Amino acid sequence: MNPTVVITSKNQRREFVLSSGFDENIYRAAELTSNFFSRSHVHHFFPENLCWAFYDRFFLDIGITLSKIESLFGEIDQADEVQCIDCPPDIINILETYAQWKGKIFSKAPIEKRKKLIESYTLLRIALAILSLVKLAFLYKRKSTNKLVFLWTGDYLGNQGYADPRLGELEQKLIKDGYEIQYLIRTQGVSIKKIINNFRARRGVGIYYDDLHILFPYNVITPPQTSDFEEFIFVKKYLRSAEKILFQIDFWKSIFEKTKPLAFISWFYSSRTASLTGAAKQCGIPTIGFMHGVSVRSYMCHEFIKEFRGQAIGPDYFGTWSTWWKNYFIENSSIYPREGIQVSGPLRPIKNSTKEKFEWTKG
Repeated sequence: MNPTVVITSKNQRREFVLSSGFDENIYRAAELTSNFFSRSHVHHFFPENLCWAFYDRFFLDIGITLSKIESLFGEIDQADEVQCIDCPPDIINILETYAQWKGKIFSKAPIEKRKKLIESYTLLRIALAILSLVKLAFLYKRKSTNKLVFLWTGDYLGNQGYADPRLGELEQKLIKDGYEIQYLIRTQGVSIKKIINNFRARRGVGIYYDDLHILFPYNVITPPQTSDFEEFIFVKKYLRSAEKILFQIDFWKSIFEKTKPLAFISWFYSSRTASLTGAAKQCGIPTIGFMHGVSVRSYMCHEFIKEFRGQAIGPDYFGTWSTWWKNYFIENSSIYPREGIQVSGPLRPIKNSTKEKFEWTKG
């Protein structure tokens, strides 16, 4: 069943069935995201210009959702009550916030099962954070090899226990060449079952960088005041995340300064890697990114951010699949240093592809 919003007023009850798709909304979502970040004052909402770190999250969490429901706002303004049926969390969050913003009654289905799942997930993340601290303690005491590389990865595993199948043969080559890899693992958005299974199968213990903040107090950002709904939902949704990123930057600066890695392989720039990339760059550690999939302005818009002006915030070096892609990034991306955009080739073979199948990427 598609997400449905029921809007009730004194005179009538109307149902609106929302699109459950994604692709048909990306162009409007990209436009909404660009318009939002074109407002110069929003970059003062969080310290150290951290707003750019949430460009991808705004696009995916707010832009896509707004593109589906923005036509309902006028209806809600005239209504008494709003109800969500079979709606995903992002739609519920924004509609509930907007209804409260306008003083309307809002209701949704009970979420007891989800509450228990969140509690279990939190306990697991605390355990992973403690294990990560133990791992870091051993890392401090190890004999320096001068070939230490930190590598960011999602919590995915290939058949041989390597960190992420999307990396192709990169890890095997680094290991073969004698580099010491320390995996910085993201668990957010990964199911509890997959986290546990991957932990058991992984070759060695990784560092669950996204969970460490649970164990430490960190500074609180004073919420900025705004009368604009998009700005209000942005601050409400990402204020805690901005505080976490500030903590992570300081925390990982101290780690990088003590361990002195040769490089940090950060993939592309996004909210997932912003703190680690920022910390490494501040320590003078080379940061390396690369294409791991088709990147076009209408979807991977956080890799381009045409509104950005200033010193590059993305990795120092960024590998592309081909000369065409190199030129595409040089022409369209504002966040990677132009001199650092190079042709690296794909990390894994592109199979069963034809020129016609990939022609749309040139749009």
